[in-house]
Amino acid sequence: MNSFQIKIILLCFAAGLLVFLLMIFGPVNIPFNELLRFKYTSDWQTILWEIRFPKILTAILAGMALGLTGLIMQTYFNNPLADPYILGVQSGASLGVAIGMMALDSVMAVFPNFIGQLSTVFFASLGSLFTLFLLMILAKQLANRLILLVMGLVFGHVISGIISILVVFSESHKIKNFLLWTMGSFQRVSLDQIGIFVLVISIGTIFLFSLSSKLNLLLLGDKYARSSGLNVLRTRKILLWITAILTGTVTSFCGPIAFVGIISPHLARSFLKTSNHFILIPGVALLGVIMTLASEFVSSFMGDMTLPINGILGLVGGPVIFIILINYRKVYHS
Repeated sequence: MNSFQIKIILLCFAAGLLVFLLMIFGPVNIPFNELLRFKYTSDWQTILWEIRFPKILTAILAGMALGLTGLIMQTYFNNPLADPYILGVQSGASLGVAIGMMALDSVMAVFPNFIGQLSTVFFASLGSLFTLFLLMILAKQLANRLILLVMGLVFGHVISGIISILVVFSESHKIKNFLLWTMGSFQRVSLDQIGIFVLVISIGTIFLFSLSSKLNLLLLGDKYARSSGLNVLRTRKILLWITAILTGTVTSFCGPIAFVGIISPHLARSFLKTSNHFILIPGVALLGVIMTLASEFVSSFMGDMTLPINGILGLVGGPVIFIILINYRKVYHS
C-alpha cells in the first residue's frame, strides 16, 4: 500500500467519523444502538432517517460537487483562485431565486404544495441555465480564457445590482426568506427531493472522474494537449457544462455555499503532494465532503440555535485563502 492510498484511507476515515458524529449528536442526542436499527420504532428513528440522513447525504454530495468543480475551474483557467462560482453561475441562481421569492411568489402560491416546495429549485435552475447559455455564447466568441473569467465576474456584479433593486421594492418577509437562503443550508432537501439531487450530482461526478486524463493534459498546456490528440475546445466546453450543472444544482437545493470549491483543491494538493488528477479527484472530493460535514457539525452542535453554513465556512475559509495567497507570493518571488 503506497502513501497515496494511505492518505485517501485517512480522508475516508475522517469523513466517516464526521458522518457518525452527525448521526449521533445534535439538538437531540441519539443512543448508539439506535444506529443499528432500521425500523421506525421510535422518535429517534424518525429523527435519524427522515431529518439527519437526508441532511448528511446532501452535505456529502454538495461537498463532492463543489470541491471537484473548484478543481475543474483551477485547471481550466490555470488560476489557483478560480472556483465554481467564478463564472457567475451562482449569481445567476441567486437572481432566479430572488425573482421567485420577491417578484413571483404570489404566482407560485396557486400551484400544488409539492411544486411550491420546489419553486426555489426551479427558479435557481433557470437562473443557472440562463447564465450558462450566455457563457456558452461567449466561449464561442472569446478565445482568451482570462476574458471569460472577467466576464463571469462582470455577470456577478450586474446580477448583484439587479438583486439590490429587487430588495428595495420587496416586502420585509420576502427579503428575510431570501437572506436566509443566501446563508446556505443542507437541511432544505427533503426525502421527496433527495432522489433528484442524488441523481444529478452522482452522474456529474462520475462523468468528471472519466475526464481525469484529459484534465492532466490540459494542465500541461493547450499545445501539448493538442499534440496528444485532445480536442481542447470541445473538452473545455464539456468542463463548463459539468461545472455549471453541478454548481447550479447544489446552489438550487442548498443555496450559495462558499469557499469549499476554492479551498479543497489546495488542501488536496498540499496533503497528497501531487497534481495528477487521477489522485487529486478522489482527494478533492473527500476534502470537500469533510469541509461540508464539519461545517454542518459545528452548525448543528449549538443546541437550539443553528449557525449559518456560510458564516462558519467564511470564518475558516478567509484565513485559509490568506495563507494560500502568502504562500503563492513567496513561491513567485523566490
